[in-house]
Formats: sequence, structure tokens, C-alpha cells
Amino acid sequence: MTRYEEHIKRRAAFRRRLLRARDRRLPGRRPRDPASERVLSRLMVARYRRWLASGRLERLGPRRWRFNPHIPDLAQGVPADQPADDNESPTDDTGATPESPRLE
Repeated sequence: MTRYEEHIKRRAAFRRRLLRARDRRLPGRRPRDPASERVLSRLMVARYRRWLASGRLERLGPRRWRFNPHIPDLAQGVPADQPADDNESPTDDTGATPESPRLE
């Protein structure tokens, strides 16, 4: 028997096994409970709106999008690789700034 015929025979057997197993549940396909589904949906929509507002996600057309990973996410604050603003005053562990008097 040629290799092609062996391939066809194995392919047919594989296809039959696949069709028999189709009605079984796949791993990781357990339905979520409705409460967690609502929470995850709200978080996803909030992130989508936040990314659109910040410019991290741009709509180029009806089915085209651009994701800019270098624009920081508004919810994450200042990324670790960017320095903080110079307008912020340094504080010590008591929370007092050099301009404010210390409460003792």
C-alpha cells in the first residue's frame, strides 16, 4: 500500500473518532455562572472604553483597529519605566511633605 492510501485510511479513522467525540464537553468549556459573566462583561466594556479614551485603541475603519501598547493604560497609573511628574512633592514615611508641618 502506498503512503497516500495509508494517509487516507488514517484520516478517515481520525474523522470518525472526531465525529463520535463531538457531543462531549471539551476541557475548559464549563459554562460560567451568570454573576461572574456579568462582572467580566462590565470589566471588559470598561477597559474597552478606557482604551478608546486614552488612544491606546484606535478605530481605523468598520473592521480595522490599531492597538498601541506603548500608550499607558489610564487605570495602571504611571508605568515603571517612566519617571513620575516633577510636580509631586516627595514624602517620607509619615506622609509629610517638606512644605507641610510635621504633626508629632
